[in-house]
Amino acid sequence: MRGGARRRLRLEVSVHAHATEDEGLILRSLEDALGISGDELTISRVSGSHGNPVTIIRAELSDERALEVLRGALRRMDPSERIALGRAVGDLMDDRGRIYLRLDKQSLVLGEVRIGREDPVRLVLSSSAGGRDAAELLEEALREAGG
Repeated sequence: MRGGARRRLRLEVSVHAHATEDEGLILRSLEDALGISGDELTISRVSGSHGNPVTIIRAELSDERALEVLRGALRRMDPSERIALGRAVGDLMDDRGRIYLRLDKQSLVLGEVRIGREDPVRLVLSSSAGGRDAAELLEEALREAGG
């Protein structure tokens, strides 16, 4: 706590399941690889740009639970990916202080946590204390994970 005010940490996790993908497999991978249980998830269904069904799976986690999931994901990452992530923290932050991480969905389904760009599982880390605080929290979690 800084200055007596309690900071609020938030981690938003989201992933799109396309019509050709096994939604159940993606849900299990979120639980197995990231530790996010089904009761923490919200599911909505929309139509994609070509009219194909798309399922949006989201979790909004706060404070200690957010840190727990973030730390678990980082611990499961290969050390070289954690090092690369640590070097890129500033590049991952937007102008409002949110940090954007993208994990490879296909690797997650296989039980691996890897950085990915194509069709990712998106993690957005933010803090009520601002961007520098979110960056410090990520850097601290990376150190704890060994990166």
